[in-house]
Amino acid sequence: MLIPRYDKHTVSGGEHKGSEVHQVFGTWSGRLRTDDGLTLEFSGMQGFAEEARQRW
Repeated sequence: MLIPRYDKHTVSGGEHKGSEVHQVFGTWSGRLRTDDGLTLEFSGMQGFAEEARQRW
């Protein structure tokens, strides 16, 4: 789970071409399972997630 702290949102271009980007920075916590079945738990990790849409 990402607990967001800041959303860097940018939009550029016009109706027919351009881009929109969300870069969300925050703190990750949760657990993951490796390919060999090992489960790792983590919390307080700083990081980000990004969504980008481009139209050309």
